[in-house]
Amino acid sequence: MKRPRLSREDWTDLALKILGDNGPEGLTVEAVCKAAERTRGSLYHHFADIDALLIGVLERWREKHTDDVIETVERNRTSLAGKAMSLNTLAFSLDSNVERNARRLVARRPQLRHLVADVDARRIRYLVELMQRDAGIEQVQAELLAQIEYAAWIGFLHLEPEPDRKR
Repeated sequence: MKRPRLSREDWTDLALKILGDNGPEGLTVEAVCKAAERTRGSLYHHFADIDALLIGVLERWREKHTDDVIETVERNRTSLAGKAMSLNTLAFSLDSNVERNARRLVARRPQLRHLVADVDARRIRYLVELMQRDAGIEQVQAELLAQIEYAAWIGFLHLEPEPDRKR
């Protein structure tokens, strides 16, 4: 029986899991193809080369770990307190290994750094927007507070060694 063809999204989801589980060292074409039980040709149908796959992985990370989180917060909460609680809950439910390993990946591949920088900027912009729109904090102060809050979260991810922490 013929297996269904994997979509680009299927490949990037699988590669994102491998990145989280095995770090950038383990994210190879061979590892992704083995996990998918598919040939290299199947992967190369969607990605021209390893860099294209890595770009796809980091774009998928942005979608799942940033865009989807923001959409969920905006859809489900009306008050600032509710949004803050929802955002914090969602942020701490993300796989911290994926977060750390995305940064480790771009340290090894500087040509991809802009993708992580874009995620960081998007997250900080959203925090600024929440502070301005929902708390009435003026722009300069909101930007500073957002940068501090985001830096604290990123720092926590690097201090906390256990990804399966219970809070």
